[in-house]
Amino acid sequence: MDTYLTEMKTLIGLLILQGIVQKPANGMYFSKRESIVTPYFSQIMTEKRFHLLLKFRHFADNSKFDPDQHQKKLYKIQPILVHLKSKFSSIYTPERSICVDKSLLLWKGRMGWIQYIPSKRTRFGLKVYKRCKSSTGYVWNFIVYTGKDTIYGQRHPGEQTSSRIVLEVAHDLLDRGYCVYLDNWYTSPNLVDTLCTRKTEVVGTMRTNRKEFPDFVKRARLKKGDTVAAFCNKQMIMKWKDKRDVALVSTFHDDSMVNVTTRQGVIQKPSVILDYNKNMGRVDRNDGQLQSYKLA
Repeated sequence: MDTYLTEMKTLIGLLILQGIVQKPANGMYFSKRESIVTPYFSQIMTEKRFHLLLKFRHFADNSKFDPDQHQKKLYKIQPILVHLKSKFSSIYTPERSICVDKSLLLWKGRMGWIQYIPSKRTRFGLKVYKRCKSSTGYVWNFIVYTGKDTIYGQRHPGEQTSSRIVLEVAHDLLDRGYCVYLDNWYTSPNLVDTLCTRKTEVVGTMRTNRKEFPDFVKRARLKKGDTVAAFCNKQMIMKWKDKRDVALVSTFHDDSMVNVTTRQGVIQKPSVILDYNKNMGRVDRNDGQLQSYKLA
């Protein structure tokens, strides 16, 4: 029996509902045992039909696959990814502060580009680079990592990979006065200069072994609470001693300190640190929100 659009939408709705009503196996959603019964699923669709649609669902035409034009590993779901990107960016305009970071989507199946990131809640899964709104974690754009053949876009081929990711996921927001918050894997003086030329502010942590990192800042030996900073054009590069050295860059902060009340009393922290902590980390918040709605 052929399927139709309404039935496929119903299937997707049931899959989303499974993320809210979580059970170990699909068959349990159609069980009639009183201890685990979920009558709504059986009322909508039979178990046999549900599994049949899951088995044969396709989002792309295999006969039209061209290895020279299409990304092989994501071809079967490419229409879905394109649709989601379009919807995410068209229905909502983010506020000024945005952040770019990697995310890990849980995946327990066999796949050649599964990643292990111990700092993430999931640890094993599919790595996705996301651009999120800083205040809420709303995903505006993303790139799915598929190993060496990952497509990072064609707009910035001359940039290093970490810079290309930032420039690609934030491309449609450049030249509009936004501020991007980055961690030290992405941030470099060259990337900051590039974003400044595109009328985009930057705040981020930075590794001291980056090219063009000021040598006297790198070599400075600091006591806890001390800072050292260098200024060049719009960039302010600072190193601050907390429990360890923390290097940061900002295009609109100075090296001023702010009093902060902690359990140990009032201490001073750089204003750029407070702003960074407030606006970075929303990708992790987005990951935490997804934990409550895992799809089976």
